[in-house]
Amino acid sequence: RLLDDALGAAAPSVLPPLPTPPAPGDDGPWHFRNKVHFVFGSGARGRSLVMGHFRRGSRVVVPVAECPVHAEEGNRVAYAMRDALQEAAIPAAAPDGSGGLARHIVVRVAEHDHAWLATLVVVENAKVLRRVTADFLRAIELGASPAAGDVPRWGYDLNVHDRPGSFLFGRATLHLAGATEVRELIAGVAYVATPAAFFQTNVRAADVLVRAVLASAVPERGDDQRVLDLYSGAGFFALPLAQKGCAVTAVEENREAMASARKACRLNRIPERLFRALASRVEDATARLTPRGDGVHWHAVVLDPPREGCPPAVLHWVLRRARPPRVVYVSCNPEALARDLRQAAPAGYRVSSVQPIDMFPHTAHVESVAVLDRQA
Repeated sequence: RLLDDALGAAAPSVLPPLPTPPAPGDDGPWHFRNKVHFVFGSGARGRSLVMGHFRRGSRVVVPVAECPVHAEEGNRVAYAMRDALQEAAIPAAAPDGSGGLARHIVVRVAEHDHAWLATLVVVENAKVLRRVTADFLRAIELGASPAAGDVPRWGYDLNVHDRPGSFLFGRATLHLAGATEVRELIAGVAYVATPAAFFQTNVRAADVLVRAVLASAVPERGDDQRVLDLYSGAGFFALPLAQKGCAVTAVEENREAMASARKACRLNRIPERLFRALASRVEDATARLTPRGDGVHWHAVVLDPPREGCPPAVLHWVLRRARPPRVVYVSCNPEALARDLRQAAPAGYRVSSVQPIDMFPHTAHVESVAVLDRQA
């Protein structure tokens, strides 16, 4: 309906959604959230710490005894931390960071080998947290550090976040034990995921998404194809495109994510000539990437902007300056996607297809891959 309202007769048929594949042993899309996130709150009469999720539309913490959409290993780690905090009588901070110590816990669980990274987010690095760390590691049978010579399959960080706001992490992170990263395998590419950098929440569906983008951007072999990936993150689309043989320029302003992308490029032995990384705001980078007047500079542009959609200046540059034969627009916000696709026809593009992917089962949220083809 949103596309019909925005594009009228030019609206494409929306394809049936591609589902999240079930995990082995599951009868549906459960345990798919590889990024586990719980918040802490005060218990009854403020006397004990509880762990759960915010009630919809509020900052009231609802205690949770089980979260079946989280990766099971992530749940185990998070509940061990809750128990350690309760044992040490650590008070929960308010959502704005006031009045307590513990704010939330974030656990990243690798889909294929269940390695994990846990980050406890607190208002300050208090001495009492040493006891919490010892109790936590003991509870999950790890000890204070991995055995000599072993490659740890887990990691534990402390993040200090003393400011109000909706951001998960503050500016200062202290690595306490174990690994500093885990690896994810998606569409045949090994990625490096770190605690604070953005990485896909649902790895099983992310594999479906990457394959859909690859098939849309470069249907055949990528040899001699030049692709520009804007808002590239940790190389989520750029790396498999380069592995396919495309010469990819990836633009991302988050320097930690870009460092992860460069590391993954080396890890996958992708030739440097096929992966160019620009750590820059997209708005600034496009000014330096203005195509020459000697023919097609980019065969395809992949756009994966933030939830609010593509900034008008960037969309104008892609559709009216770069003018690639194909644009692949990835969006997690149907309203923003429909709004931005209104610019396609006036710029000489046809919206050829829209493929939804069920990245967040049991919710109304979908990821969409829209393909725009330039008309002769």
